[in-house]
Amino acid sequence: MSESEHDGGECLRRGVFDYNAGLAALKEACLGSSERTLLAERIADVFARRSIAMLDIGSGNGVVTRKLMHDMEMHSVNAHVTCVEPNPTGPWQVYESDKMKLVVGGFEEVTFESAFDVITSIHSIYYVGSLSVAVKKMSSLLAPGGLLLILVWESSCILYQAATILQGSRGQRVISADDVFLHVCDRWSRSAVTRLHYEGPLAIPFFLRSPKTLQSLASVIIRDRNSRINEEVLRLLADHLRQARTIELRRNSLIIVRAPGACGEHGGA
Repeated sequence: MSESEHDGGECLRRGVFDYNAGLAALKEACLGSSERTLLAERIADVFARRSIAMLDIGSGNGVVTRKLMHDMEMHSVNAHVTCVEPNPTGPWQVYESDKMKLVVGGFEEVTFESAFDVITSIHSIYYVGSLSVAVKKMSSLLAPGGLLLILVWESSCILYQAATILQGSRGQRVISADDVFLHVCDRWSRSAVTRLHYEGPLAIPFFLRSPKTLQSLASVIIRDRNSRINEEVLRLLADHLRQARTIELRRNSLIIVRAPGACGEHGGA
């Protein structure tokens, strides 16, 4: 499958919605170019005109990570990115290079040899086994003076509410931005942590085009391409989406940590 077939905007235009295309489209909807630019700018504020080692947690099909790398290059940041993803999809054979490598596995299980200047988690923190364990590991991997950036749904976001319906049917609770913020503040001093709020449009009718699109959306949200969602749960999800406005707001928090110490003090990556 070509790179364009994994681009969210292209998927929307062509009306393609299988699991892979749905993942790309949903990531594109949750992380618009303005937010990618903001991430790149935040990183450039600290690391402009430098080469950095970066870890991206939960890279999915790699499309968003690749675009973020391009945005960082436009801001004079040369990033060598390690992508960790338990279920990689998409054209990774095209993406992998000396500047972007894939490690297959869950973040909590994978072992890394050195620290990273930048760690990103772009709408992937929901899928860790333990939030406290994941944040503790992020802390151990972040180099002195480094940046941790976690993009996560706020509880008022319609995608968070959809995930709550789906995961609730499985007896699971969805991690929210407030949860992440509290765990991060427990690990770092409050002065090291910044929380920014963002809103952006999300086209609801697209997800209600057919039972297939709704099933695909559900599979993407719970990150399980093989599960068939119970019809009653899908009905509840559809009813919830129909009550939303045609163009609903997606509400995200960007939680940023600046680790203490001077940049470049680690001896690894």
